[in-house]
Amino acid sequence: MPVPDSAEPPCDGILEAAQPLPAKPITAVGPREAVARLWAALQSLDGELRLQQRPFDHLEKLRPKHALEFPFWVLRGAGQVVFLNNPLSGALILAAITWEQWFMGLCGILALVISTAFGVLLDCDLPALRNGLIGYNALILAEGMVVFSAAPQWVIVIQVVLCSCAVVAVLRAWARLATTWELPALTVPFNVMLLTFVAASVQYTHAPVDPSKVVPTVSYAAELVPLGDVHWTAVKLLKGAVIGVGQVFFVATLWPSVLILTASVVCSRVLGLALLGGSLCGSLMAVSMGVAKAAVYAGLSGYNSSLTAAAVMFFFMPSLPLVALCLFAVMLTVLFDGALGVLLSHFGLPTGTLPFCIGTTIILLQTTRWCKRLPREDLSTPEAHIHAPKWLSCCKRRPRAAADLPPTQRPTVELQLATDPKEVLHRSLEEAYNAPNVEIDTLRALVAHDATLSGSDKDLLLRSLEEEQSLDDL
Repeated sequence: MPVPDSAEPPCDGILEAAQPLPAKPITAVGPREAVARLWAALQSLDGELRLQQRPFDHLEKLRPKHALEFPFWVLRGAGQVVFLNNPLSGALILAAITWEQWFMGLCGILALVISTAFGVLLDCDLPALRNGLIGYNALILAEGMVVFSAAPQWVIVIQVVLCSCAVVAVLRAWARLATTWELPALTVPFNVMLLTFVAASVQYTHAPVDPSKVVPTVSYAAELVPLGDVHWTAVKLLKGAVIGVGQVFFVATLWPSVLILTASVVCSRVLGLALLGGSLCGSLMAVSMGVAKAAVYAGLSGYNSSLTAAAVMFFFMPSLPLVALCLFAVMLTVLFDGALGVLLSHFGLPTGTLPFCIGTTIILLQTTRWCKRLPREDLSTPEAHIHAPKWLSCCKRRPRAAADLPPTQRPTVELQLATDPKEVLHRSLEEAYNAPNVEIDTLRALVAHDATLSGSDKDLLLRSLEEEQSLDDL
């Protein structure tokens, strides 16, 4: 049927709708605004980064949910070596190790996967698995085996697989003993397996170790520094302090160590500063005691003190008196490092992280009113500990709802969102948390819309709500 001339073509409306929209003008972003946006993006990634597991929470069956979360368990294990319970930090650390040496990174990833899977087979605690506390000893053990071993690569891979399973068994046994004194496992299983591996390699001709790498040939005689060489020494000392952070993972070059330090800053700025400051203070104390400059510049005098400083800031409530305790712990670690280095070198054995374990254990057994040790269930990032006293009461277990309360006596809660001041918002959050008839979803909405809380604060609150919901479901 022909179309009349007066009729409009039926496709004109479609053509008009298909016209491109006018482009929005691009506005320039100033340096201050760019820095503010970058800081906001970093704050959304800090803390324990629990939001990445939320898409899997709807799965009720146990095995599929855990299978999807398994990569996050592995990544968290890489960061737990330096107390970073963050999968993004773990991924950056693995990238730094791979940057240092591709075979070292491959063995590290293999050790994390094997040890975490073996922990599942041994029926380890689910919270320990989810937080990466099963695989971190296997990671640094694999790196040490790659550095010290002189065997072919295929032999090292077999050794990594076997020792990754063995270190999980040692971890479980040591954890049972350490819980008597309420002590963490730290890196004691790593040291036990590393000393066992190096000592047993004497009997195994197909799995030798390189003695020059196990016991570095650096003397402990004092070396006087000329006055005209002070600036050059200071630069080298700072570089050695950064490499000392990388030496925790057997990384001996500068830029991969910088990436490891960046990974710590992504999770916690306090822990990143503690790692660098502990390594620097340990290096300075080592220089004052006459340790050779070659050992200091290679980071060998700073990695144990770096771990000790991070442990003190992690297990205690951050405060000004804690800084003095941290310096004292670093001094103890340097003393133990020198003593164990001399003793174990006669047997051809490395010190590993034994100075860190001994010094940190001594500090953790001390209890003062100025330096309060945190309970194990409340451990998080130091930033969360700093902000916790302002709203810690809302993280306590809220009372169960009484079924016999009449509706008129049940308190009601109004959501006060980000327009309220911070103090009012914290007070309303505490009132909402303690109300017997409030739902978990209501509390989640209140926390999610709170623009005044940092990322670590939100992670800690949301984790508390998830634990509360899991208990309610039981």
